[in-house]
Amino acid sequence: MLEYPNEIARLLSERTLVIKPARSTVCTPNALVLHDAVSGEVLGGQCSVEIRQLPGELATATVTLVVDGRYVRIEGADHGAP
Repeated sequence: MLEYPNEIARLLSERTLVIKPARSTVCTPNALVLHDAVSGEVLGGQCSVEIRQLPGELATATVTLVVDGRYVRIEGADHGAP
């Protein structure tokens, strides 16, 4: 379990991420994609990226990943999956 915000801050400081418009024709028009800022690679398994900002608050991004075992998989014995 992450201890917010210290654990989140540590994880975020290890690798910077950027959100860019998708270039692929597979994505819907105006789709956004999460990339690694250093390598420029797209993070695999993304289904959608949604940015939301309420007045007076920081923007948040919700990334939906497809846990297919190929690009995104669950590791460990107690991950809760059947």
